[in-house]
Amino acid sequence: MSELMDVLEIHHYPQFMDKCCDLINMEWPRSKTIRLRTLKMSCDNFPTCLVLVQSHEVIGHSKITPIPSLPLGCFIESVLIHPKHRGKGLGKFLMAKTEDHAKRRGMKTVYLSTKDKQGFYSKLGYTECEPVQIYGGPVLSRQNVKFVSSNKINTHSNINIPAQSASARASTTYIHNSVTPPPPPPPPNPSNSNTLVTCSASTYMKKYI
Repeated sequence: MSELMDVLEIHHYPQFMDKCCDLINMEWPRSKTIRLRTLKMSCDNFPTCLVLVQSHEVIGHSKITPIPSLPLGCFIESVLIHPKHRGKGLGKFLMAKTEDHAKRRGMKTVYLSTKDKQGFYSKLGYTECEPVQIYGGPVLSRQNVKFVSSNKINTHSNINIPAQSASARASTTYIHNSVTPPPPPPPPNPSNSNTLVTCSASTYMKKYI
């Protein structure tokens, strides 16, 4: 492994932001404006974006995000190695540096989620755990994961209606009392599709550091 390789906090090296943005968008395409905005949120106290740099070339990225409900825990996400540099042990190197960074910030446990890299993370000492919520709100449990047939998804469901003012409620009541409500929507057409949609398809894992 080259001595010129290092893992850097991107907010201290903004010259790498454009290259890092392009690398991440190779794997997970997104608006460059939004991606750069996320990278610019990196700071010393989390969230922190780390870049793996070799000879001024960005070849890897990871992000450490705080977990509001777990002050001594953090979430590692967006772990990525440039395709032409894979298979050289750089993923393991980047993860070790990322965990070390979290440990220096006082973290005791690191969490992550993956869809198809369970074997890789198991070799690094991670074990499966219950899902964690990193953006606030209740913690999801595997028992609460529901499978929904794709041909039964209704565009009228799961719509959040904001709280109404008193005048709006009065207006709504008047309308409901004076106008016949429309008939319910027709049932979905039968289909032979067996496609399933889940609210969580990832495996959550953790490691004590």
